[in-house]
Parts: sequence; structure tokens; C-alpha cells
Amino acid sequence: MVELRNVSIIVVVIVGALLLQSIEAAEYTVGGDIGWTSFPPGGASFYSNWAANFTFKVNDILVFNFESGRHSVAIITKGKYNKCDMSENTPSLATGPARVTLDHKGKFYFACPFTSHCKSGQKLKVKVVTHSSSPISSPSPPPQVYAPPLPSGLVPTPPPSSSSSSSTVSGVIAPPPPPPPPPRPLKGSAMTLPVTFSLLLINVAFHVLLHF
Repeated sequence: MVELRNVSIIVVVIVGALLLQSIEAAEYTVGGDIGWTSFPPGGASFYSNWAANFTFKVNDILVFNFESGRHSVAIITKGKYNKCDMSENTPSLATGPARVTLDHKGKFYFACPFTSHCKSGQKLKVKVVTHSSSPISSPSPPPQVYAPPLPSGLVPTPPPSSSSSSSTVSGVIAPPPPPPPPPRPLKGSAMTLPVTFSLLLINVAFHVLLHF
């Protein structure tokens, strides 16, 4: 019973791995209905334009549909791809349809090694990204706090400590009290008596002189 249970666990793990791979991997038929052929419609840009419509990920599969004996698929370097340098000993997949698994991240270069087929436009370049292409969210900036401007003549001050007494209000300096007005002489005070008495004597003397 223990051995049967272990075998069941192994089978479940294998099936789960296969299902996961089948879900993640996707198949792409190179060139669509046109397939893998020389002198494709649109010339050398045909397969490049086709590849630009897709995002290729690791473990995706390219399917090259062609007639065996008339075409083949060679995985080449970037230098050979740019120059269409197809030497006779370049290894290739000669039986169609050929399936190629994109097993790593980066760029893949393909071409048909048959004479002049690469120069006629039968070549393909694809870029492979990783499994996850979701962008990493950046942390949001802290919220901005609006501080209304203080009235003219007022400046913010730190709150007073509990150990000291102060007449200032938190954030505002209380203006100093206005100076007291100068003392005004009281009417009829001792300062005005001499002047009044002098005027009275002058007035009496004037009237006395008039009678003489």
C-alpha cells in the first residue's frame, strides 16, 4: 500500500508539471498561412513583421511549415543572420514541419540554408522574454499636506514646553501691548493756577489805569 501511494504521488506530480508547462507554453506557426518559404510576400521584412505581432516567452514553440527537401531551418548566429552566411556544414532541421522550442531568454536567429533562400527573405529573428513580464509597481509618493499661509506679521513658533510659562499662543507671537498715553494735565490743577492768577492781576491793573 505504501509503494502504491508513493507511485500515485509521483504520477500526480508529473501530470501537474506537464499541465503547467502546457499552460505556460504557446505554439506559433511561423508566417501564419504562408508558412516557411522563400520569396515571401513583402520580401525580407515579411517574417520580421510577423514576429512583431507576438511576445515570445521561454518554452514557447515555433512551428516551421515547409515541404521536406525544398526548405529547411537552421539556427544561426547574429553575424550569419545579417550576412546570410550559410555554409554547407550549417546544421539544420530538414523535415517539415519542424518544431523549435525557445528554451532560453534572448534572441534567436533562423534562416533557410538553401542557396539564395536567406537573401530572398527566408529568415527570422525573434526575441524571447522571461515567463513573467508584469511590471513592478513603484511605491506611491507620500501624500502632500497643504499648509495655509500665515497672516502677514505672524511667524510660526514651536509649542511652549510644560515647564515654562509664556504668553504666546501656539504658532503665533502675541504683539506687545501699546505704550500708555502721556499724562494729560488736569483742568484746574496746581500747574494752571499761577498763570490764571497772573492774567487776573493784569486785567485788574488795566482797569485801574483806565479810571485814571
